[in-house]
Amino acid sequence: MSVFPHCTIHVAIASLLCVCATSAAAANLVTNPDFNAGLSGWTLTQGSNPTLDDVDGSPSAPSIRLVSVGPNLPSEIRSNCIPAGTSQFFDLFVDVKVHVGGGLASVAAYSDANCANVAGPMGYASQFPVTIDTWQQASSLPFGPLGLPPGGAYLQVTLSASQTFSTPSDVSFDHVRFGPSGTVPVRLQSFTVD
Repeated sequence: MSVFPHCTIHVAIASLLCVCATSAAAANLVTNPDFNAGLSGWTLTQGSNPTLDDVDGSPSAPSIRLVSVGPNLPSEIRSNCIPAGTSQFFDLFVDVKVHVGGGLASVAAYSDANCANVAGPMGYASQFPVTIDTWQQASSLPFGPLGLPPGGAYLQVTLSASQTFSTPSDVSFDHVRFGPSGTVPVRLQSFTVD
């Protein structure tokens, strides 16, 4: 019998979590999901005004901050163009900090490798938690590129701060995860062992 029986359990659980996190990390299909390389791998839409925040982020800095530019004119950035492959369903997770208003994380399907020609409906947008100025993980239900031939579509994640009334939206994003359902790394929110 071990003198420290709880230590064995903690080490085993910690090892398991590390192994799971390492193997799952390969499934994230978004280039530069933590903005460690600035906006490399991301495309701006016309009129967008992203700011790289080197001080704040989740789980660590940097993050990207978007402020809407006017009514029905969101400030947005788009990920690399991702081949859909043979996957039937996808998951989207993103860490979000709403400062004012609201924003959106969504996925659109395209027929070309440059993500220029829309080929299908938008995927489910992640619904943001409502706590202001607090980093939270937002996620979507698993969704698929409905009506698209397997392997014949490309997908792109869009992050945006949207404005529908007179107050501009101000939203920060970090740690974007997107990939086939069940393979995308999910961060443990809390864990305790008695």
